[in-house]
Amino acid sequence: MSVDVGWVVAGTVGGALVSSVLGPLITQGRERRDIRADVLRGIGDVERARWAPVEREDFRAAIINLRAAALVAGVNRDAVDRYAGLAQIAQRMSENSWEETPGPEFAGIPIALSELTRSAAQLLTDSVWHPYRKSWSVRRRLAALKAEEHALQHDEDNTDILWHASLF
Repeated sequence: MSVDVGWVVAGTVGGALVSSVLGPLITQGRERRDIRADVLRGIGDVERARWAPVEREDFRAAIINLRAAALVAGVNRDAVDRYAGLAQIAQRMSENSWEETPGPEFAGIPIALSELTRSAAQLLTDSVWHPYRKSWSVRRRLAALKAEEHALQHDEDNTDILWHASLF
């Protein structure tokens, strides 16, 4: 049984080439998924923290963590800002409602604002979950979301919403 040196060298070079190319691709794919998962966890933290009686500083920390994770993940900044802004307004409304009526009669966030905030969260989630597939539709959905927000701001039934209340 003779060993052909050419086959050994070719096998060694081929193995090194495959491991040097595939190894980083597998690792980078896992890291990208982990980073996107941090954004999704951040959305969940903001969703939980926007309902009273959560402390304002806890909500603020959740927003900051979401923005930091989104920055690292390279998520569409307009989608993050739209969601963060609506979540801040919703949190302020929830906080004000809790101050007026704490306990089981708690009114919370107006339904229209809550639905708008959930729509923004869904847009952000979709853009994180499928960043390449959804990138073409994010701008269109952001425009629709802005139009819904504008219509809600000018709706006579929702004049009690604090549209310009800023937490930061």
